[in-house]
Formats: sequence, C-alpha cells, structure tokens
Amino acid sequence: VKDILFTGSLANYGWTDESDIDLHLIVDYKNLKDIPFLEDYLYLKKKKWLDGHNISIYGFEVEPFAKDEENQYEYKAIYSIMNNGWVVPPRKDKPTIDFETVKEKAASIMNDIDMIVDIKDNEKQFKAAEKLKNKLGGLRSIGLAKDGEYSNENLIYKTLRRAGYLDKLGDTKDDAFDAKLTIKESKKVIKEQR
Repeated sequence: VKDILFTGSLANYGWTDESDIDLHLIVDYKNLKDIPFLEDYLYLKKKKWLDGHNISIYGFEVEPFAKDEENQYEYKAIYSIMNNGWVVPPRKDKPTIDFETVKEKAASIMNDIDMIVDIKDNEKQFKAAEKLKNKLGGLRSIGLAKDGEYSNENLIYKTLRRAGYLDKLGDTKDDAFDAKLTIKESKKVIKEQR
C-alpha cells in the first residue's frame, strides 16, 4: 500500500446526508502484475467486504476501494491519511451546474431503463441492458475527464445511482443473463424421458 486517501464529496464542500466516506487504498500494481484479473479481483473483494461489514464514521458509511492511482479532477479534494495532509485541497468556490439538463437526461435514462425492464425476450433484454450500462460508464468517465466531479455526466450517473436505477439496470441484466442460460424443463419431464 503506497497511500490511503480520503476523497469524494465528504472531503469536499459538496457533501450531503447521503454521502459516504470514500477511502482509497493506493496499491502498487507493478508489484502485483503477475496476478491475472487483478482489478476485477479487487473490485469483487471490495463488494464482498461491503456485503459483510457495515462500518460508519459519524453516521457516514465507509467505502474502501483498492486501486493503483487516484485520478485528479476539477473540484475533487484528496486527503492523504498516511501523510496527514491534502494532496488536493477542497475548493469553496461553487461550480456551475446545469440542473435542468441533469434532471432531463436522468429522467430520459430512467425511462430507458424502465423500457429495458419490460422487454420480454431475455437475449434482447440482456443486450439492451449491457449496452446502456457500458454507455453510462463511458459517459461518466468522459465527463469526469473533461469537466470533473460536477460534470453533467457524473451528476446524471449519481442521480441514477441515488434513485436506485443503476441497481435496477444491473439486476435486470443479471436476471436476463440467468434466464437465457436456464433450461426450463421440469424434473418430471426429465425422469419420463429416461
């Protein structure tokens, strides 16, 4: 572990009652390069850890995550716990936010997700859910790189997550995948065929 960083909205001036404590463990991937699927492993390890633990500080959930470097975006405060100091200090000036665009785009994507949930064909539903999930991840990354934490794309993503629509999309994708691989013959039919 090279550093432990506190970041996210609680490290900055943009926190809300629903914020969590983003605690990033910066790991030197070069020393771990022989481990295949390292990023997937660390993500799944985080998910499993969060499923089994409920740690909070002053009522805010702690969400640890291991990664090899911390991206620096505009309006993103980063505090080094190991070095006891700011890597990037928080900013008090307020970013310009296009609330109408965020609201309209988020509502449109929520409608898209609801339409995907209603698709009856498992193969089509899976493909549509996967395509939208990939698109949303890409848009968020582009927004963060271009305009930082307060980009429209990142705020739309956070709106969808807070409203439960990212979970809804992910669950729909997983259910469609499971359903398309499931064979729906009863045990009775199988016994009769023997």
